[in-house]
Amino acid sequence: STLQALNLSWNGLSGSNVQRLNEDCFLAFTRALDTSHSLTELDLSYCRISETQAVFLCSAISTNKGLTSLKLDGNPIGDSITHVHAKLRARQESVATFRYSANGCTSNRSKARGFDDLNPSGHYRLDVSIAEDLRVLRILEKQAKRSDGEAWRSESCNGERFQYLPASGKPWRIPLSGVVELDFVLLDGTKAEAEASEEAFKSLTEIMSKNSDEEAKIDILQRACSVMTFSVRQAINMLFMFSLESCREKALVMLFSRIIDRRNLWLCNKAFSERSRLNLQRRLGARFVMMSDAPVSGRFWLDLSKSNDRKVLQLMMEDVEGEVTDVKLLHHNTTVYQADKIDMSRLQGELVDSWSEALSAGVVELCYASSGKKDAQEQDKVRRVHSRLQDHTESSSSKLMTTTREGTAQMKI
Repeated sequence: STLQALNLSWNGLSGSNVQRLNEDCFLAFTRALDTSHSLTELDLSYCRISETQAVFLCSAISTNKGLTSLKLDGNPIGDSITHVHAKLRARQESVATFRYSANGCTSNRSKARGFDDLNPSGHYRLDVSIAEDLRVLRILEKQAKRSDGEAWRSESCNGERFQYLPASGKPWRIPLSGVVELDFVLLDGTKAEAEASEEAFKSLTEIMSKNSDEEAKIDILQRACSVMTFSVRQAINMLFMFSLESCREKALVMLFSRIIDRRNLWLCNKAFSERSRLNLQRRLGARFVMMSDAPVSGRFWLDLSKSNDRKVLQLMMEDVEGEVTDVKLLHHNTTVYQADKIDMSRLQGELVDSWSEALSAGVVELCYASSGKKDAQEQDKVRRVHSRLQDHTESSSSKLMTTTREGTAQMKI
């Protein structure tokens, strides 16, 4: 006998306590749905289906041959509901008997600003006279207090730069009016210990690869970051799915707090030009973008009002055989020190007086070449990782092309 009607309503298909198990089970379910010819009625009402799961579900339904009735009411599909409606209405046009309902679907994100309280890392431009912007700013301010100002980067108000926590120790206060602009980085990171399963990751990358629009890929990745965690290897794979470097930057900022082995984030550098690496240092901090156990060779942008950036500079100072060139120190957008090359053995004594106040509030740009052995080991590690990544990517691309030509293995419900 064959299954024609299936009612799974009020079953929790998503939940934090069993997220990994439910994630894999849901993907297995969508694959079975993809190839089913007998199922005609499916009720998934109040199943706690997430935004990402809704995208997977619609992908399966678009190729299903027999389904004529679908209920999705009461699921937290949120901003994905637009995508869901578009896919299911397209099915109605091709299958005249198909009917669906998706009432009462809500979101954890602010519709006005796309704010995701589960993964808030990103760039913000907030007008404090607008209630929703003020609400978001207050949430971000709580994180700034918890991190002693480290979570806010490149902060400005009405175009004038400020420090959330200046040397005086008195935190900045939200003004009554004006526009606040900043990059926010969630420093806590994920508490998960495991990356997304290979099956879940493959499904995500397949969905992303079907979209030629870069912003559509960003939207899919943003939803995935709400429920999935990744390794640096997986992150690098996804970065190379974007042809525009600006979208790669957005993607890495989005992935930042969802990467389980973030100390290896510097391995992502090969996906970016020097200009983009500097942008990422402004947004995330050089300690994460340009460091493993020590700074790697390259061009640096350091905000000396942030303790994480000062630590990077301190490590450079300790490498007395290292080389620092093309140095520029700015304070309030004014160059207060400039040099073609600095003798690292004299760095602290020679420059502390010259840099004075700028050492705790300025921005320094420089090129750094480490003294050698450790950096050579790190560069060798980069080459090995990227060699393995290239082999993995070529293998995955080959498999994906084969799957596209021959179709996926059938799982009959």
